[in-house]
Amino acid sequence: MAKLEVTKTIEARMLNKRTRQTLSQPPVTIPYGAILDDITENRDLIEFTYVGELYSCKLEVLRAATHALDGSGASLSSGSSSVTSEPTIAPTFVWEKLNSNSPATSRAKLPGGWLISAGASITFYPDPTHLWDGKTID
Repeated sequence: MAKLEVTKTIEARMLNKRTRQTLSQPPVTIPYGAILDDITENRDLIEFTYVGELYSCKLEVLRAATHALDGSGASLSSGSSSVTSEPTIAPTFVWEKLNSNSPATSRAKLPGGWLISAGASITFYPDPTHLWDGKTID
C-alpha cells in the first residue's frame, strides 16, 4: 500500500487499535513531514497509522495535506479509499537572502513555515501563516 507524507500540519484523533473507536483524548497534531501508512476509508474519515499508532482524520483534511511518498503521483481520491495516480507538480520554492552578519542566511517558504539555511545548516521554522518577516524573533 502507498505511504503518504504530510505536507502541512494536521490534527487527528487517536483510535483504539482493537475496536477502532475514537479515544476520549484531545486531537493529536501530526507534523509536517510525517509518514502515514495503512490508509483505509471509514465513512467520511480516513484511518491511518503514524509512528505505530492508529489515527483518523476527515478525508478532505488529509487529501489537502498529503502527497504520495513513493513519487508515483498517487493521492487520495475524492470518492473512495483507493489511491489514484495523478500527475504531480514538483513544489518549487525560492531562496530569499536574509540580512545577517555571519553565516550567510536564507529562507524559503514551504507549506506550514520556512526552510532556513544558515551556513551549512538547514532547519524548519513553523509559521503556518507566514507572518515572520525574516528579522530576529523577539
